[in-house]
Amino acid sequence: MSKQFSLGKIHVSNPKVWIVIGVGVAGVLILAETQRRRLRATKLEREDFGAFIERFELLPFPQPPPPAARQPLYGLTFAIKDIFDVKDYVTGFGNPDWKRTHEASGKTAVVVTALLKNGATCVGKTVMDELAFGITGENVHYGTPSNPQMPSHIPGGSSSGSAVAVASELVDFAIGCCVGYEGDVHLYPCIDPWICYLSFLFLFLVAIEAIPLPICTDTIGCVRTPASLCGILGFRPSHGVVSTFGVLPNTQSLDTVGWFARDPSILHRVGHILLQLNQVEPRRTRRFIVADDLFQLSKVPKQKTVQVVSCVTENLSGYQPPKHINFGQYIASNVSSLKGFHEESTNLKNGISTLKALSSVMFLLQRYEFKTNHEEWVKSTKPRLGPDVSDRVRAAISTAYENIKSLYKVRTEMRSALQSLLKIHVFVFLLYSRPNYYDVHVRREDVHSQAGNDIIYFGAVNGLSRVIGLFNSRSSGQDDGILVLPTIADPPLKLNSKKGLSAEFHDRASALLSIASMSGCCQVTIPLGNHDGCPISVSFIAFHGADKFLLDTVLDMYSSLQKQVSLVSNSPSLPDMNGNMDASELLKEKAIATSLSSSLVFATSPSSLVFASRTQAIATSLHTGHHDFSLLFAGHRDVSLFAGLRESHTGHHDFSLGNAAFKGRQWNKAVSYYSEAIKLNEMNATYYCNRAAAYLELGCFREAVEDCSKAISLDKKNVKAYLRRGTARESLLFYKEALQDFKHALVLEPQNKLANLAEKRLRKLTS
Repeated sequence: MSKQFSLGKIHVSNPKVWIVIGVGVAGVLILAETQRRRLRATKLEREDFGAFIERFELLPFPQPPPPAARQPLYGLTFAIKDIFDVKDYVTGFGNPDWKRTHEASGKTAVVVTALLKNGATCVGKTVMDELAFGITGENVHYGTPSNPQMPSHIPGGSSSGSAVAVASELVDFAIGCCVGYEGDVHLYPCIDPWICYLSFLFLFLVAIEAIPLPICTDTIGCVRTPASLCGILGFRPSHGVVSTFGVLPNTQSLDTVGWFARDPSILHRVGHILLQLNQVEPRRTRRFIVADDLFQLSKVPKQKTVQVVSCVTENLSGYQPPKHINFGQYIASNVSSLKGFHEESTNLKNGISTLKALSSVMFLLQRYEFKTNHEEWVKSTKPRLGPDVSDRVRAAISTAYENIKSLYKVRTEMRSALQSLLKIHVFVFLLYSRPNYYDVHVRREDVHSQAGNDIIYFGAVNGLSRVIGLFNSRSSGQDDGILVLPTIADPPLKLNSKKGLSAEFHDRASALLSIASMSGCCQVTIPLGNHDGCPISVSFIAFHGADKFLLDTVLDMYSSLQKQVSLVSNSPSLPDMNGNMDASELLKEKAIATSLSSSLVFATSPSSLVFASRTQAIATSLHTGHHDFSLLFAGHRDVSLFAGLRESHTGHHDFSLGNAAFKGRQWNKAVSYYSEAIKLNEMNATYYCNRAAAYLELGCFREAVEDCSKAISLDKKNVKAYLRRGTARESLLFYKEALQDFKHALVLEPQNKLANLAEKRLRKLTS
């Protein structure tokens, strides 16, 4: 007995035993607390989807007595992001430590007061990413609002609570603040005690190699992202046109007050109040400019986005047929100051890489201004922040900023480029050399092949009244441009994703969202149904100051867009005829077959009769898409007579012409010749591979990927096909897929310098 007791005593005195007991007790407490929080969160979520931080009621100003009309927002309710000041309430900025260290506001934000004056009722403040530093909508302190469209996925941020409140029909509209955002690869520090404990267990498992250590990425967002992910309307006004007095700043150069709504008429009415717009304005013709290169970033079929918009514009009056543009190349040509911000590690200089450089400028600008605004508070308070936000803030505070003027220069040039692309300008010139010439001459010029300008020439000053009259009449009827692009490229991430945001998600999102942020232009997000169970949307961008024009466009088009979405959703996908061959191509093939039959079937010699019978067989095979011309010449004595025909109908002649056009930098012509060669011989991998090279030069990366994939299916050892597909995928910011292509190329050709450099570059991005 004493021996057993002494053994027990030895075990009890062992420090390892107490460590195990302590970990076990702590684990039980953690589980109990976690369960309590989950029950509380579930109860709150059932009530308001977790959208609100604080519920209260601010009643509208008194209605005017009859017979005066009711106020325009009478009877509507709205919620505000926890970034707007309300008198006698502390503005929390999405963080408990900020709320603890600040006093109640002495005044209410100008925009909130304007909405109350016009009859709306405010019902509370909503959840947001801490310090407006996020794009996921998650908040470790107040919880993540539940996305009504996809409850198991993020709602998007930073105005997540406001978007969820609208999408779940808790309020009629909500206001938020739209800012730029950033993201980097980082390790997460432990702040909350419960998180510290779980992190301790996690790191212990990592140390014993029970699980791998993930390295995560994250970004910061705005109004447009949650609007897209929650399937509602979201409007970002032109920078500086809505008052930000009483709004906590993140980045003044990028911050704008935006709003959400389910109904376009409410979006329009709120816009009239906040923008202080006139009720009457002459109708202007609208011309849509589709950013084809940006839609390549999205995996949603164009049938559900671009074609929906195109079909609607065809059936509405006052809309010109859509034009198409490579937007990235346009920016590269017109924002020269961006050249210094391209990544040195890559030789990609296409349009998408230019937009990636634009987003990097936005990140630097945001960090610099955030540091200017909040460095003192961060250093003195040392706030408890969520893991990703903590890393973001630390990077902003610790970075030394040089040549800040270059960042603002990019912003200025970006706005100028968008104004030139989207707005009609009118220039007036006095021709004093001909004083008796009173006729007015008007001509139209294209600027950068996109923006039209009316140039009016007139003679003596006596003709000024005539010119002013013409100027006014043309101004009232002039057309303004609207850029069409996807709001965000990827579907919403799952909640509590261990891997967080990938570099791919971050770079594709930033390429799209930085356009309006850096130009200061107005942008609206319009839901267009679902694809594979995920909400999808498109965005319209108009020039700076065209907010009413853009709101009117949404109001005019919205019902037609939704009808077209319904038609597309209910109609079955049309199958491709003869693989990827369309009807016109089939007719061309049949014409070739008919030509062969008519020109060669009338023969008299025995050998010619044999040839004619074979020709009939070939003609028949053409109808089925099989192009085997070997039968045509087998056993024929004078093969040289048909050498030209043989070369022509195996595609070699067109292929040679395509190579010549490619060397002459005539990319479109090269694509045309290669396409003709492919029609005649669909089994030649080189034809597809060379057409992919021409597509790369044109910036048609999706088409290049498809051609390279076809070439690889025909020739598994085609190194050029792997290299070109990897280049196309990297240009589309699909880093993991591009990395695999370059790895395949290295297996086939280990000394390939291009593949080696690309593999090292992409490994850093995906690690």
